[in-house]
Amino acid sequence: MLHRSSRFLFSLVALLPTIAWTLPSDSSKPINIEADHAQLNDSSGITQYKGNAVLTQGTLRIEGDIITFHYNGQKQLTKIVAQGELARYQQLQNLGEEPVNARALKMEYHAAAEKIYLFGRGKISQSADEFNGNRIEYDIKRNIVNAYAKPAVNVHKKGEAEEQVHIIIDPVSYTHLT
Repeated sequence: MLHRSSRFLFSLVALLPTIAWTLPSDSSKPINIEADHAQLNDSSGITQYKGNAVLTQGTLRIEGDIITFHYNGQKQLTKIVAQGELARYQQLQNLGEEPVNARALKMEYHAAAEKIYLFGRGKISQSADEFNGNRIEYDIKRNIVNAYAKPAVNVHKKGEAEEQVHIIIDPVSYTHLT
């Protein structure tokens, strides 16, 4: 049984470089995963790392209380889910730029779509630009962010307000047309 689990672990680790991380050199870097506990389940296609779980590969860093990898029947990565108080993602998109940082109670990376979904207290930032919302969708390949607020809360009492998406854009990072 140990031999079969080891073989499965090596096949999973061999598949991880196929994740479409944005900086091309990241996919050729070694993958390091640290956690207090690891569980590999060959039949379900789920690998889970619990307790201070950290994945690094080149400039990529994902942290969470739990990081779960989902694989299809062909042992190809379909999704990574990081959750915790708070799960974090960081990666350099282009050399010479600040890294993209994200955090949320739960993050899902969908490999085929090359998208990250942030759920609960989501925030994604790069340099001084920042998006905050209860749900954020980040298209890595096209560098597009969609942020959504929680369902609106009716204002009945003084001091209560509707929850909204909050965006900060640094004017210095954009060229203005004259």
